[in-house]
Amino acid sequence: MVADHIQFLHAECHNIIRQEKRNDMANMYTLLHAVPSGLPHMIQELQNHIHDEGLRSSSSLSQENMPTQFVESVLEVHIKFVQLINTVLNGDQRFMSALDKALTSIVNYREPNSICKAPELLAKYCDNLLKKSAKGMTENEVEDKLTSFITVFKYVDDKDVFQK
Repeated sequence: MVADHIQFLHAECHNIIRQEKRNDMANMYTLLHAVPSGLPHMIQELQNHIHDEGLRSSSSLSQENMPTQFVESVLEVHIKFVQLINTVLNGDQRFMSALDKALTSIVNYREPNSICKAPELLAKYCDNLLKKSAKGMTENEVEDKLTSFITVFKYVDDKDVFQK
C-alpha cells in the first residue's frame, strides 16, 4: 500500500522536513522505512534542509568575533540535527551520514572565486581559546570548547591550511 503512494509521500517529504514537523517526520520515516526505495528521497531532503539552514546561520556572521560565531553556528546546527535524528528518526545511520555530508558542505562552502574561510577561522578560534585559557577560563571549560572544536574540525577538507 505504501509503495503504491510513494510519489505522493515523497512530495510531502519536502514540506514536512522544511517545517520540521517532528511527528509527521517520525510517521513518514516509519512508512518509508518499510519500502526498499522509500528512504533515499527523505534522506536527500533532510540533507538539503541541513545544508540550507547551516549556510543561512553561518552567512550572517559579523566581522567582530567571527571565528567564535562560525564555530558556534556550525555546532548549533550539528547539535540540533543530531538530536532530531536520534529522537525522531531512530538514530538511523543513513540520516547521520546525510548530516555529515551537509555539514561538510557548509564548513567547506566558499563564495565563487574565493578561498574557503573555515580552516583560517578554526585556527583563529583555537588560537584565541588557547590564549584565553591562561586568563578567565577553567581548564574544564577550555577542554569542553576544544572538544566541540574537534566536532567542527572533522568536517574541514583542507586541513593543511589549518595546520599552517
